[in-house]
Amino acid sequence: MNKHVKNGGLCALALATLTINIAEAAPQKKSDWRKFNFFSHVETLADASKKARKKVGTAPSYGVMASGEEDYLSLLASEFNYITPENVAKWGPLQPVSANEWDFSAFDSMLAVTQDNKQKVKGRALVWHRQAPNFVNEQVDAATLAQMIDNHITTTMQYYAGEIYAWDVVNEVMGDDANYRQSVFYKKLGKSYIADAYISARAADPRAKLFYNDYGIDSINAKSDAVYTMMAELIADGVPIDGIGFQMHLDAASAPSTEEMTANLQRFADLGLSVNISEIDVRISSLSWDDVTNLAIQQQVYHRAVNACMNVRQCDAFTLWGFTDKYTWIDGEFGEDDPLIYDDEYQRKPAYFGVADGLLRIEADEAGQLPNLIANGNLEIGLDGWSTWAGELKRTAFFAKNGRGGLRVKNRTENWHGAVYDISEVIKPAQEYDTSVWTRVLARNQQVSLSLMTQCDSEGAIYQSLDTVSPRLFRWSQITASFTTPDCDSLTASLYIEGPQAGIDLFVDGLTLRPKRLVPNTEGFGPNLIDNSDFEQVNHEWFPFGDPVLTITTDNAYSGSQSLLAVDRTETWQGPALDLTNIVTAGNSYQLFAQSLISASQATVKATIRVTCPAGDQYIGVGGTTASNTEWRLLGGLVTIPNCNFIEAVLYFEGPSPEVNIYLDDVVLHEAITQPINAVIQYSDFENGLDSWSAWGGDLQVTSAQAYQGTQSALLSNRTGTWQGPLIDLLSRVQAGQLININGYTRIEGIESNSVNITVKTLCAGETEQYQQLASVQATNDGWTAINGSLTLPNCQLEEVFVYFDGPVIDANIYLDEVTISTELLEDPNNLITNPHFEQDTQGWVTWGDANISQTDIDAHSGNFSALVQNRTAEWQGAVYDLLPKVTSGQTYQITAWSKISSMSTIEHNISITVKSRCEGDSELYNGVGAELINNLDWQTVTGELVVPECTLAELFMYFDGLPIGVDYLLDDVSVNP
Repeated sequence: MNKHVKNGGLCALALATLTINIAEAAPQKKSDWRKFNFFSHVETLADASKKARKKVGTAPSYGVMASGEEDYLSLLASEFNYITPENVAKWGPLQPVSANEWDFSAFDSMLAVTQDNKQKVKGRALVWHRQAPNFVNEQVDAATLAQMIDNHITTTMQYYAGEIYAWDVVNEVMGDDANYRQSVFYKKLGKSYIADAYISARAADPRAKLFYNDYGIDSINAKSDAVYTMMAELIADGVPIDGIGFQMHLDAASAPSTEEMTANLQRFADLGLSVNISEIDVRISSLSWDDVTNLAIQQQVYHRAVNACMNVRQCDAFTLWGFTDKYTWIDGEFGEDDPLIYDDEYQRKPAYFGVADGLLRIEADEAGQLPNLIANGNLEIGLDGWSTWAGELKRTAFFAKNGRGGLRVKNRTENWHGAVYDISEVIKPAQEYDTSVWTRVLARNQQVSLSLMTQCDSEGAIYQSLDTVSPRLFRWSQITASFTTPDCDSLTASLYIEGPQAGIDLFVDGLTLRPKRLVPNTEGFGPNLIDNSDFEQVNHEWFPFGDPVLTITTDNAYSGSQSLLAVDRTETWQGPALDLTNIVTAGNSYQLFAQSLISASQATVKATIRVTCPAGDQYIGVGGTTASNTEWRLLGGLVTIPNCNFIEAVLYFEGPSPEVNIYLDDVVLHEAITQPINAVIQYSDFENGLDSWSAWGGDLQVTSAQAYQGTQSALLSNRTGTWQGPLIDLLSRVQAGQLININGYTRIEGIESNSVNITVKTLCAGETEQYQQLASVQATNDGWTAINGSLTLPNCQLEEVFVYFDGPVIDANIYLDEVTISTELLEDPNNLITNPHFEQDTQGWVTWGDANISQTDIDAHSGNFSALVQNRTAEWQGAVYDLLPKVTSGQTYQITAWSKISSMSTIEHNISITVKSRCEGDSELYNGVGAELINNLDWQTVTGELVVPECTLAELFMYFDGLPIGVDYLLDDVSVNP
């Protein structure tokens, strides 16, 4: 058949199908157009990527895959068509033992799953300075190292020839300073190893696509310029390189715009390269708004990144680095966050719809536009969030204003029947919002309204028409409106689209709901630390960072009548600055807000804190905003001051081009309020027995005769002394110097009333026993009485700690119920570990390889939580802590930690404390500094001694390893002290 005739036939079929659908043809005809790809519904990101003619990928964890977690595997199979192994294809995991041995078993297992799922695979990273085997070090001579690289590339790629679509051959060779990274490869071989690696790779598998991959190059900057120059040189030299992957581990507070990302991708594509977004996640912990707003901003960032890829024809893939917040490397590397598109429960987040919308060519919000709080407003994948009070909702691929999906409301029997979106969870009381929606009807002379339903507490619902339009036949019409929510608690609200006559179908697309302004979330933070933050006083402590001239001006003001103005800037980094040296504290967290205005139409204004530590300056981005000359824009962010003995800390505002003036107003800095961690070490309701309670005399038992709550309590009878009472041994659960709080309920039996006391017995080594009465109440036989008390334990080597309830005459029986004993965890000021008890999630801790670390309450040595290390696929994998910024060269430190195995196995295994160190210009060294046998029954202490090398350190990590593969373990109360 002539192909031109065939194409004409398809076009004719499409037109005929469109006509049939409008005319409401018989149901059996609908199957014709549903088979036509253009009009098929999009159900998954994989579907969307096919329509976009791009690949959509993720980087799965082999450990989670091997565990067989059903939800994880199901989404991995259905949502993605491109896979990059998170760790198992890296050099270290493939050659864990020696330069002559390879272990492909884990990667083989992962490939078996991807082949069943019909997913393409990109392997990574064949040559990388991190996660390289131990035998790749600076003791190896140049010739041997070059041979190792070639052997690894050749053996690995030939083994997988024909099975792997592409490889990241070389990874992250450019340093953050835009110079070649001083890795062992570069120091031994110069930059020639890069070209040689691609030459070896092409020879090993001529069909595989060969990529370079790097981070920090998501927009045009010094580092991306350096990488661009390198790529141009490689191409000019005839090096067989096919493309480049752009890692985008973005912070939502400072992510680049669509235009910035597009321009950068395009210039690399113009070199003749295939480009892809190879690793994306978007952190939101630095945002200062409520969770709903933060997630909506995250959606904007994902959407913009996908748009950038869609804007560049040579961008062939978009890969997420993981897909569920349950398993993300970000928590270990940057602290607790929610950077991915599914939440911990595998539910779609707004970011999911941002990716889908981008793939289906819906334009993302421009820089500076406040976020849309309607996650699924464009209706490209499913009807999440949508409902109807009457009628029938149907997805439509024929009638869509944006992208390829829309909503059709059928079987309407009243004018008010329409599409409903519940906004109760995304709005706040007494706030202003802008909203809009596109509507369409297939009849003349109809009216469509965008309406709002609100209800406060138990009051009746209020229905309000926001605006009404009369759509032209077969044309989309937009309704726009604004409203203010009622100032009440328990606010319920819905937007709904209504209005055509009964029986007429209503079409809806592109629903938006945007706050008129962002409201800072200051819960958990203290008062403003900045004096004269509104600049209403002429005298101020701000100074120019660089060349600017600062003045107090009445030309513009966000509040009051004055603001701060910086003019005559000569560099982008110059602007107004404030000395925070005597305001902030090392290791503490702060929240910053500021209103900004500029003299140009649009530019980014950023807040940065320069902290001068003994080891050098650190520049910490706090947040940014797209500022303009027409309205004030709120900038906000969170920052943690480095835990060093800093010399100076300076806050400054920067970003716009030098000729642009910066206005500031209402600058606010709040310190995070850190509450003492009250850790429950004993809770007894006696519903399941005595739970470690005993007595020094009398008969202690569980009884159902009386109970404060539940059905049981503890009863002590047959007492022969007033000092006898229910007691518990706390020695193994407390620490010297701790404050303990005891709360419970008591009553007596046998007499009408008498005293019941809380008494604590302590014994310090080498001293006599001490008894202290903490509380005394008058208990009765006709009701329960609350009793509570507190005590700071002696700061000594404790040998005994008992708490008991005594006091009444010997004829009285004592009942006890609902006893809670808690401690306040006391932080050692000399401990270099800032989160030793894991009560603040796993902040500061990371893992290497496939292993992951998470906070758990299944067991704890002290406090409420410990760390759980799981999914270990090599013995060297475990919990890791970076000590580099905190130690002193030549100093000796004592390491102590508590650990136990987290499984049912009764076999003991050794856990080791290992220190990885590297002096500048030297190779990495690994030293075991301590080890201990641990089991699953009791917490064991693990100790070691760290002697810091006397040199200029480039790396110093402490990690806990050595257990067999697959053995999970718990870690708690880690200390590193001089």
